[in-house]
Amino acid sequence: MCPGEPLKSAKSDGTITGNNLFDLTLKSGTSMATPVCAGGAALIREYLREGWYGDGTKNSAGGQAAPSGALIKAMMVQSAQPVYLLDEGASGTVVNYYKVKTYPNFHTGFGRLSLDHVLMFNDSPFTLKFADRVAVDQGEIVDFCVQVSDSSQPLVVTLTWTDPAAVENTIRTLVNDLDLVVVSATGEFWYGNGIMWTDEVNTAGRPVRDSRNNVEKVTIAVPAIGKYSIRVIGMDVPDGPQNFAYVVTGAYADAEAQCGNLVFCENACSGHGTCNCANGNSVRAGCQCDPTHSGTDC
Repeated sequence: MCPGEPLKSAKSDGTITGNNLFDLTLKSGTSMATPVCAGGAALIREYLREGWYGDGTKNSAGGQAAPSGALIKAMMVQSAQPVYLLDEGASGTVVNYYKVKTYPNFHTGFGRLSLDHVLMFNDSPFTLKFADRVAVDQGEIVDFCVQVSDSSQPLVVTLTWTDPAAVENTIRTLVNDLDLVVVSATGEFWYGNGIMWTDEVNTAGRPVRDSRNNVEKVTIAVPAIGKYSIRVIGMDVPDGPQNFAYVVTGAYADAEAQCGNLVFCENACSGHGTCNCANGNSVRAGCQCDPTHSGTDC
């Protein structure tokens, strides 16, 4: 989300043939919010093309000649921070000022755009890792491992992909369904977008996967020190392979060589499948469900 009320902007004289008046004005609305997001996207693209992401200085990395729209979108979502909202009374007086705690939501999306939380420079307190145009096909799991060294920095992961066009008048517009799953060394699972399912059995709610959106994000506010496996699963990919982008920030180091023994399947596949490990380092773990069951935990 980008702020649009009120913002100070340039003001012209309003005529095509006249000279612009170098003045400022306060405006509100989408005409203010849209340029903030567009400018943020342009800054991200410049950052990637100029290779700042190596060690936080210009040209410290090779640079991305043509970063995809999915990667730029992932960087924007990754940067999002909590939004504060006002409750107003009938006379316009402030009744309550509160912080929105649950993301994503229908009012503020993933939060407020804040590029300081994703563009890593040489004095940033976090590490940045990303990848673009990574392919995953039906049933595949692409994963990598990080070693968190400092719990004071949140571990944040965002996955995005440009989904193929759906057929007209379809009930579900998502064509290729990918899932983001983060697993700790103790076997704790986090699913993209933090959707909770409640019923008569799970009254407190249980996390379930997102099968409706092509953007998924996991935020672990206070990650325990140790290894984490970050997985992208090709859950339902009828029009594949599907390219995706991901972004990871936090206080961590790559731990690819240490990740081979980090094999977990949620709920031991619920007794309806087997915990599978195949295809070398590209696919390390996942439930192979019985024909009558499906999902990350069968």
